[in-house]
Amino acid sequence: ESALRGIDGWKHWVARWESSYESMHVTIDGLVPIERDHVLALVSIEATPTGGTRRLRWAAAHVWTVRDGRIARWETHLDLGLARRTLG
Repeated sequence: ESALRGIDGWKHWVARWESSYESMHVTIDGLVPIERDHVLALVSIEATPTGGTRRLRWAAAHVWTVRDGRIARWETHLDLGLARRTLG
């Protein structure tokens, strides 16, 4: 699935990650304000797959739409260039 919406979408996303990984840690490496309601969040992710022993690491770019101090929309991109193009 490429788009999940609402609280049910969030629950589905969390359940999918919890079934795939025994542990996960996301670190925010940087926040770049794009415009009034958008922030580019550069993150590093470390996770151990379910049943695995080797910890995986990867980076991603999140484009957050912020309303009333909360993330109202979240797009995840593994390609920073693609993340930038979604804003253009």
